[in-house]
Order: sequence, then C-alpha cells, then structure tokens
Amino acid sequence: MPSTRITALVLSACNAAFWIYTFRFVYAHADPKGTGFDMLPVMPFSIIFFALTLPGAIKAISGRGLGVALGLVLGATALNTIIFLALLSSYAAANR
Repeated sequence: MPSTRITALVLSACNAAFWIYTFRFVYAHADPKGTGFDMLPVMPFSIIFFALTLPGAIKAISGRGLGVALGLVLGATALNTIIFLALLSSYAAANR
C-alpha cells in the first residue's frame, strides 16, 4: 500500500471526525433560545466534506488517482482550518 494512499485515507478520516466534531462545537455555542440560524456555520464544513473529503476518500479507497485524492484531502484540511479559525474568532469577539 503506497504511502500516498495511507496519507489520503488518514487525512480523510481526520476530516470526517472533525466534520462530526463541528456539529457538537457549534451546538455548544448556539443560543438556546435562538432561531436555529446558530447552526448555520456547520454548512461550509458540510460542503467541504461532501465536495472534497468524501471524493478524496473514495479515490484513495479505490486506489486510482491517488495524487488527486491527496490534493482534495489536503485542500479540505486547509479550508477546514481557515474556516474554523474564523469561526473561533467570531465566537471570541461575541464573548467580549
């Protein structure tokens, strides 16, 4: 099993776990009397998961297009990091 495939699979699993964690994180910071729009920040993470992480994982599992799979998963990791840091800064600004 090539190291590119292992790396893509491990990053896909980490991105999937992070995607599930964002639901809990955003729900914990949501207003209990809110309208439900407090859960809206989960949407970009879901789009990243279904558009980048899942296709990358499928390509890595099938063993074809490993370079593309690794690129998709690395892109998903970078986007998740950028959006999560922006989300953290908005929560920090709201608590001041």
